Amino acid sequence: MTKAFEEFPDVWLGCFGHNLNLEISKALKIQRVETAVRTCHLVQGFSRSWKRKRGLREKQAALTLPPLALIHDVVTRWGSTYKILERFISQQQAVCATLAAERGAWHLMPKDTDIVVMEQVCQLLEPLSKFTDALCSETRVTLSAIKPVLDHITGDVLEENEEEPALTKQMKQAMREDLNNRYTEKAKDVTQMACFIDPRFKNNFLDAPVDDVVDRCVQEALKLTPVQ
Repeated sequence: MTKAFEEFPDVWLGCFGHNLNLEISKALKIQRVETAVRTCHLVQGFSRSWKRKRGLREKQAALTLPPLALIHDVVTRWGSTYKILERFISQQQAVCATLAAERGAWHLMPKDTDIVVMEQVCQLLEPLSKFTDALCSETRVTLSAIKPVLDHITGDVLEENEEEPALTKQMKQAMREDLNNRYTEKAKDVTQMACFIDPRFKNNFLDAPVDDVVDRCVQEALKLTPVQ
């Protein structure tokens, strides 16, 4: 494997988890999405106030909700945006009831339109969150799984549905375009070859006949191999 990549010094495959996180960030920069996610910063208003923390626990008990604390968004931690949205939505009733009981905190109350956007974002990110950690492992070989996962994400998870809201379609398009542009043709050939030699996948995920993929890789190797 080391020798194979010595023959392709211009091929660089970055961390898949990092690429996926960058892809998700494209959708989060859409104005409506960014505005709604920013609303979740009200979490800081709970972490800095013992009174609101106590009020939240009381409302959770009254609504028979699990006594879970709200989560902070950490930019450098992959998947944190999904986790903060998922936790907020699950505790939305208790959070809003706590804020409604404090007149000085009414300005922190999220709008109904923001909550609808949060739900759409959370629904879209839920299946993607499972791949972020699974394919950024340093103890397991993951190169051969990139092609099948990419096909699943771009072809299934990010496939547009006519019945979906326009915002969901916009997020999917932004994410799909960004992810497709993160791998050069040479890098895609390498992921296909790695997938082909993995007995779990073999030739089930090749974009072209295996002979064509092999020929392209051989030709690139010959270009880089000095003539004796």
